[in-house]
Amino acid sequence: MKRFSLLTVALTLGTALFAQNAYLKKNHVDQRVELVSIVFRLAGAPEYNHNMYASY
Repeated sequence: MKRFSLLTVALTLGTALFAQNAYLKKNHVDQRVELVSIVFRLAGAPEYNHNMYASY
């Protein structure tokens, strides 16, 4: 009974670990968002011009 329980737990955990890869999407940069943020920064929008890190 102990072996069966250990085997069940091992199979369940192994399946759960490998099953997540099918649902994960790769990260990517949306070029439209990048373009809009550049335009807003150049336009002087206060959300993009805090100047909190002047030395940066």
